Amino acid sequence: LIFVSFNFMMSIKADVSHAAYRMGILEMTRQAVTWFITAYIFMASPSTKEGTAGEPLPPAVYWLLLPATAVVVLATMVPGVLFCMAPGPYREDGLPSWEFKNFWKKGSFVILSISDILGSLVVFPSTCYIQWWLANGWDDMSLAFLSVVFAFALAGVTVLWAKALGSAMMHGFALLMGVTLLLPPATILRAIVQMEVSTFTFLGRSNVAVIICCLSLIYEGVRMSSAWAVKVRVLNSRWRLLSYGTVAISLQGFASFLSPFLCEYLARRHATTFISANQKELADATLVTMVPLSLVQFAMQIVAAPWIRHDLGIASSHSLYRDSRDFFRCRHWTLKRSAWRRLPPQMA
Repeated sequence: LIFVSFNFMMSIKADVSHAAYRMGILEMTRQAVTWFITAYIFMASPSTKEGTAGEPLPPAVYWLLLPATAVVVLATMVPGVLFCMAPGPYREDGLPSWEFKNFWKKGSFVILSISDILGSLVVFPSTCYIQWWLANGWDDMSLAFLSVVFAFALAGVTVLWAKALGSAMMHGFALLMGVTLLLPPATILRAIVQMEVSTFTFLGRSNVAVIICCLSLIYEGVRMSSAWAVKVRVLNSRWRLLSYGTVAISLQGFASFLSPFLCEYLARRHATTFISANQKELADATLVTMVPLSLVQFAMQIVAAPWIRHDLGIASSHSLYRDSRDFFRCRHWTLKRSAWRRLPPQMA
């Protein structure tokens, strides 16, 4: 959020295509890096290292996790150090105010944020697809190779999607609004696919199901990048983006914290659980928790439609038609009066 605000917020105010292009690259790049780290975890496979009663966590596990930990620490500390070395206006600048009195005036931002908070309630089951892959018969090395291939594929899709979205924004907001409002959460697709191919007895792993799950992750990245491009453009201010965005992301984090407890409770209400290594039981638990909550999220997402055009600064079709009707009505009255004046005195 700070990176977006301080690096290209001014260009976004001038042209929303910059927001669409850069938010697409940021969201997809974040997912690609995550999959490279996931591939390393699969290849290192620290969970296979057996401990002893005196040493439950052997030193080999620490050494295997050390590279990933170092990358995370550097990625966290380096931006902080660079921020301290930034020019004076960036280091000494401060927020004028949180401007919460105008928070409810951005209807589309509020509703899309509520939709994202609802989506955060299914973070736990939506990340259980890796556990389902293992239960479906995939081994660590196969998933490591798949993660690397998927990361490169995601990088290629990132470039194509960012360029397509940026080019489309130069001709209007139709694509951006359509993707933001009408694309349902990809978690619904993953839940249905896992349920369709799962069985209590192992009948072999499903390659098609894994491919569809990977495509759904790309699809979710496209949806999220479009939603954030809309939010940035709607707020149209770095101060509102920082303040309102901080509140929204904090609430999403709290919802993610509640996700394991809520979803496990809902799963047990339907006689299933996530604490299982059976693919059928995992699929059933995913279906009964993700699909209802994701449908509520999708419904809230569509509710933002009446406000999004106004918040993006687009004239509604009703106002355009109304103006055209007023024009023709005035034109008709002018022609009628001019024709009346041209009539002979006797006919007038």
